[in-house]
Amino acid sequence: MRCCVFPLIACKCVAVIALAWLSLILSACSGEPGTRKLETYHARLSNVLDFSPSALSGSIKPPAFPRPASLRFEAPREELNLLDFLSLYGCELQLVVANQNAALGRVARPSQRLLLHLQFLDSAPACLVQLKEQGKSDLFGQLEMVFESKKHQLPAVMWQALLGAEEARAFWKKPVHLKDYPENTGREPVDAIAGLSRLVKEWQAGRYDYGWKELEGYLDALRKGDGGALLKSWTLIAAHMQAVHTDVKEWLATRGTCTTGQPGFDANIFSNVVRKFFVGEVQPWAAGLNRRFYELIEPVRELERLLGPGEPEAYANWRMARAAFIDSARASMKSHVLQIGELQSLCK
Repeated sequence: MRCCVFPLIACKCVAVIALAWLSLILSACSGEPGTRKLETYHARLSNVLDFSPSALSGSIKPPAFPRPASLRFEAPREELNLLDFLSLYGCELQLVVANQNAALGRVARPSQRLLLHLQFLDSAPACLVQLKEQGKSDLFGQLEMVFESKKHQLPAVMWQALLGAEEARAFWKKPVHLKDYPENTGREPVDAIAGLSRLVKEWQAGRYDYGWKELEGYLDALRKGDGGALLKSWTLIAAHMQAVHTDVKEWLATRGTCTTGQPGFDANIFSNVVRKFFVGEVQPWAAGLNRRFYELIEPVRELERLLGPGEPEAYANWRMARAAFIDSARASMKSHVLQIGELQSLCK
C-alpha cells in the first residue's frame, strides 16, 4: 500500500492501518480466558518448533444428555373404586388421592408428582389402621396393595424428579459462553445436590414427610448449576491437547532431535514457552477445573448412586460415557506433560 502520495490519502491510510490493528487486538481480547490460554500455548509451541498448528477435531465432544422420552417413567395408576374412596371419609389420604386423580395431578411436573407420591405413602398407614379398626377388610386389602405398589415405585419416581427432569437437563446444558469459568462459581449447586441426597436417604428410610418444603428450592439451585460448563471446559482442553499431541508427535517422528543450533529452533525459547504458557497459564486453569470437578461431580455421583435403583438404562449408559469422557480429557493433560518431558530430553 502506498500512503505517501497525498497528505489526505496518507492520513486515511494510517487510519485504516490503525483500525486494522485495533480490530486484531479487540478480537484477541474477546476470547474467553480458558480458550485464549490454550490457543496461545498451541500457537507459541508451533512457532518455536516450526510447524503449522493442526485444526481442532470436531469429534471430541461429551456424550449428549439422553432424550426425554428415554428417561420418562409413567407410574401405573391404581384407582380406588369410587364408592370405596368415598368411604375413606375421615382419612387424610382422601385429599391426597383426590389431588392425584385431579387434572392438576395428572399433568404435574415430576417434582410435584414426587411430592404427591410421598404424601400418599405418608398418609396411607394411618388410614390403614383406621380401616382395620372399622372392620373394612376389603378396602383395607385394596389400600394395602396400592400402598405396597407405591413403595415399590418410589425409586423410579424419585429418579425421574431429581435426575430426569428439566432441572437436571439444565444443569448439564452447555453454556454459550464460558466467560471466566471456573472462577466465581459458588457453593449453591453443590449444597443443593447434597441436600437432595439427604432427602433421598430420609425417604428411603421411610420418613416420607421429610423435606417437602426444601425440594423445590434444591431443584431450582440444581437448574442453575454448572455441570455443562465443566463439560465444555474439559472438551476444549481435550481438543487442544489432542491437536498439540498430534503436532508434536509428528514433529518428533520427522526430526527426532532439536539440539540448539538447529535452524529456527532455540532450546531456551522452547523452555520459556512451556514454562510461561503451559505451566503458567494452561495448567492453573486445568487445576481450577479439577477443583470444581471434585466439588461438583463427586456430589452428583453420590446422588446418582443413591438413586441407582430407579435409574433408566439410557441414563446409565450416558453416565458411564460421561465419566469416561471426563477421565480421558483429564488424562490428556498428563499425557502432554509426559510429551514435554520427552521433548526436553531431546531439546538441550
